[in-house]
Amino acid sequence: MSRGRRPTAHEYAGKLRLMIGYATAPSPRETGGIDRRRGWMNRVVEIVDQQLSDGRAWARSLLLTEPADGVGIVRPTASLVWFLDGLCRLLPQATLAPASPLTRFLHRASALAREVSDFGAEALPASTARSWAYLARQVRNEGGWAMRLVERAMIVLQRQWYWDVQQRKPSALDALTNPHNSVYQRPALPTGMAAPLVPTVLPFHTFTYPLDAREIRLISHRNAMRLSFTTLGGSAPWLPAHLYAPPPPPSPHICIGYVSSDFNNHPLSHLMQSVFGMHDRSRFRVYCYATTPSDGTVHRQKIEAEADV
Repeated sequence: MSRGRRPTAHEYAGKLRLMIGYATAPSPRETGGIDRRRGWMNRVVEIVDQQLSDGRAWARSLLLTEPADGVGIVRPTASLVWFLDGLCRLLPQATLAPASPLTRFLHRASALAREVSDFGAEALPASTARSWAYLARQVRNEGGWAMRLVERAMIVLQRQWYWDVQQRKPSALDALTNPHNSVYQRPALPTGMAAPLVPTVLPFHTFTYPLDAREIRLISHRNAMRLSFTTLGGSAPWLPAHLYAPPPPPSPHICIGYVSSDFNNHPLSHLMQSVFGMHDRSRFRVYCYATTPSDGTVHRQKIEAEADV
């Protein structure tokens, strides 16, 4: 197709077939497993697949050390021991709240990592070696594993604070007015952890590419991990070093808040505009926080009329 003239219908259709994936191409068996039948979009998919594969190495060797000669077992790093010890200090086993499975796991994992670290190059006892091998297999993605522990520890610690307040524990009550000096501090990620990379294609754009369900889920997961890391990794100055104080028990209503920039003539409002009025007003109060001014459409008016605030 030469420049300077309009393509014929045949030329345009041929180019369109090439773009959307109907061009004739060799079978993947003939190209080393690479499917070239999707045209240039296949190149985007290949790049995304490579980025997803590379993402599994996020924070590798930060928590575990592979044996130098390839013989032996992986061993915990000082960062892993410090990380688990810090979580155990925030979540002691002796509390007024019922012990959570996460708390029990953290204390067992911390003791095990310290025991393996103290043995150095010596052979581990059989029972310790089996337990450590099982734990090390769980740390398949070191960065993601540490992030999940921090997120779950925050939930358990805030629940513990709520429980302590309801039991009128003096230190928990004092923490409501002076949280900076309390034991309810936000768990920290391991030092030296870099931000995770995200694929080129954003989650909202995945429907325009020939990606399968697994690829779409992983793209969304990686973007969520990046946002979580940005918040928990210290890049969010608005986030205090301590946890947010637990709310009082709902009395007489549970307050539900919705925050959006799309409470206007937008697909979100088209789908959600009736939801806000469906809550049982004897049990719930609905707060809608709009980050954009009203456009005066019927969608915005319906949301404003059916939300409490």
